Amino acid sequence: MQHCPNCRARYREGSTCRRCGMELELLLKSEQASQYYLTAGICAMATNDRHVAMAHLKRAYQLTHDPLASALLGFCKQ
Repeated sequence: MQHCPNCRARYREGSTCRRCGMELELLLKSEQASQYYLTAGICAMATNDRHVAMAHLKRAYQLTHDPLASALLGFCKQ
């Protein structure tokens, strides 16, 4: 996360926004989970397990709408 989704203040660190005080912990955990599933999807692609790769990449995309997850999903569907 680069900016607070509420006030757009630049995110530095911590579980709350430095400007508006919005709780960011769940958003940060969502980003971490998305990164985990993206990595797991890439690993599954490397072992030619397309079904598992697609499941992980779908989860990653659902959590954060990551453009890389979307592109890799398109690649897996071919």
